[in-house]
Amino acid sequence: MTDTSSATPITPQPPPPADETAAPHSPRELVTHVGRGLGTLTPRPRVSRPLIQELRHALTARDWWVLGALAEHRVLTTVQIARLAFDTDSAARHRMHTLHGLRAVDRFRPQTPVGSAPWHYVLDKAGAILLAERHGIALSEVPYRADDAIHLAFSRQLAHTVAVNDFFTTLAAAARHLPGAELELWWPERRCARAWGSLVKPDGYGVWRHYSTQVGFFAEIDLGTEPLDALVRKVAAYSRLAHTTGINTPVLFYLPGPRREYGLHQVLNDNARQVNGGGGARVLVATAIHRSGTDLAGPIWLPVGSDGTRLPLAQLPTAASILTTPCAQEWPQP
Repeated sequence: MTDTSSATPITPQPPPPADETAAPHSPRELVTHVGRGLGTLTPRPRVSRPLIQELRHALTARDWWVLGALAEHRVLTTVQIARLAFDTDSAARHRMHTLHGLRAVDRFRPQTPVGSAPWHYVLDKAGAILLAERHGIALSEVPYRADDAIHLAFSRQLAHTVAVNDFFTTLAAAARHLPGAELELWWPERRCARAWGSLVKPDGYGVWRHYSTQVGFFAEIDLGTEPLDALVRKVAAYSRLAHTTGINTPVLFYLPGPRREYGLHQVLNDNARQVNGGGGARVLVATAIHRSGTDLAGPIWLPVGSDGTRLPLAQLPTAASILTTPCAQEWPQP
């Protein structure tokens, strides 16, 4: 055996020094990444009078509608915009790319552990200026902020906001392909807060029509992050609202899986007296499970306390009175 007692010990070498000339990635670069890399930032013109004039002449009726939808719903992905206003995803991508270049909209891609997220669009300054001009209001009254893209990209609420908008845009898309159907109303959380304050805090309120049948509903898009007790408290609040207003509006829970759905039905049935007590009215609660390609207007809604038969949205029992009157600032409805 070789004697190594006098051998010079091997010392690990330190890593090479970092490139001190490399600039850190800006927040803007980080929210335009593609997969695990970073996308190249596309230069865009500054907002100026000539640009505003160019955009004013370029906007179509559909473009105005899309800008209003972004003002109302804050952030929409390319797919969601396509569902609402275009015949194909490709057409939506091309038009939104043009509007982005004219500063009507801004966009970002949230970071994902695998692959890349779709473009998420928000209102940009030039679009907000023209919306304010069109509605005869001050720019400060338009729901727009200069750092919306970066703020939303790093927001903990982004996944939930996108999920809520995905629910309603999927329903709107179903209406485009179902004769006699229409999503007549879609209020986001902010508009609901102005209507009902702290009484209830739905993720959205909608009115679905199929021929002569109208169903108004509150939407609760559940990602499984809250305990079931929190959902029970929400239902109790809706029950109190029904008692106060005399309008018993169905509450739809869109759930992430069958176990979550079974658990919610169990806890609501076990706590029926608590949920509907205190002067509350028994409010209709129906649930459905999120699955890719689900027809939200179809027979997927399971009323709590029923015989287990799933119903189409239009067949859910609903109140005789349906809230359809706009409140506060009005933007185009999908």
